[in-house]
Order: sequence, then structure tokens, then C-alpha cells
Amino acid sequence: MRKGFLLVELLSVLAVMLIAMAILGYLFRLSMRDIPEMNQITQVNTTLQTMLDRMRLDINDAADLPDSFGSYTSGPELLLIETSNGTIAYQKQPDRIARIELTADPFPLEPTIIESTTPEPNAAHPVTAEPNTPPESTTAHLPQQIWFCPQANVQWTRWMKYQKTYAVEVHTSIDYTLQRANQKKLANAQVFFIAASAVNAPQPTD
Repeated sequence: MRKGFLLVELLSVLAVMLIAMAILGYLFRLSMRDIPEMNQITQVNTTLQTMLDRMRLDINDAADLPDSFGSYTSGPELLLIETSNGTIAYQKQPDRIARIELTADPFPLEPTIIESTTPEPNAAHPVTAEPNTPPESTTAHLPQQIWFCPQANVQWTRWMKYQKTYAVEVHTSIDYTLQRANQKKLANAQVFFIAASAVNAPQPTD
């Protein structure tokens, strides 16, 4: 009867243990690297959902989705919403989405300290918003809300019928890099209708 192990057997077991430890170590490092990224993606997605909920309420209460207001024009970077209380603009800015109440005012506003619904990471002070109104414009605006959403991709498309906008389709996703490959996470699409669009939609003329 054998009372021990051969050297070859011990070396084989040791090799298997080293390979297993190397695999576990790699998986551990990978998870530790991805956990902060996943947490950030979750926070950005929560911010996007908050912004979309606000946009849905504004569009639902809208009387119209105009093509322009003063010097502002609806497009890929700006969405205008006309409500009973005035005109609202959603503007895409670097790493953020701003909700702005527009007013007809010949005098540009001074920089305004505004409250952020989602604090910018490592931001110790409120954000100072510089109005981007050109001097010759007769439109001034007062930012109301800003949602910080770095890595977020937001695209909106207006649905039109008989030259009348009656809904907005919004696509959102979060761009991130995993193992040097660019990927999209939590891609989503929603359509927001003006509440009275079905009743007040323009009818075709003969």
C-alpha cells in the first residue's frame, strides 16, 4: 500500500491550483473594475428616467410643440414645448439635459445660480448657468432644472401630421467602454403624446 504521493502527482495538483487561482484572481479584478462602472450606469439611468418623467408631464400638458420661439428653433439639440404657462425648452448640453423656461425679454438675463435635481459628482457648489442668448436676440431664458447624465445618449424626434407636431419619440441609451470596446447599455425608446392631439389633430382638406 502506498503511503504518500508521487512528485509528479504533487506537481500536477499544484499546477491545477495555480491555474484556478489565476482564473479567480482575474474574475475578481474584472468584477472590482466593473462594479463602479455599473453603479455609475445605474445612477445615470435613474437621472434619465427622472428627466423623461418631467418631459412626459410637460408634453402631456402642452398646447403645441412649436417649430420656433424667438431666436430658438426646435431641432436635434433643442425641443420646444408650448404650455399654458409659457414656452419650455429641453436643451442637450455637454453631459447634461437642461429644462429652460423661455420668456420674451429684450434684455439678456444675468448668470443665475440654479438648483440641480441631480448633483454633479464632486460638485461642492451650485452650478452657475451662463445664458447662451446672443446679444441681438430678443429671447432670454431662466434655467429651471438640470439633469447631469454623462455618457448618456438622448435623441428625440417629433412626430408630425398635416404639418402639425403631435408627439415626440425619445431614444435614450448609456454609452460605456468595456474591455476597450464601446457598448450601449439600457437602450430605451418612448413616445410622448400631446394630451389633446387625438381630438384636436388637424384634419386633411379636400
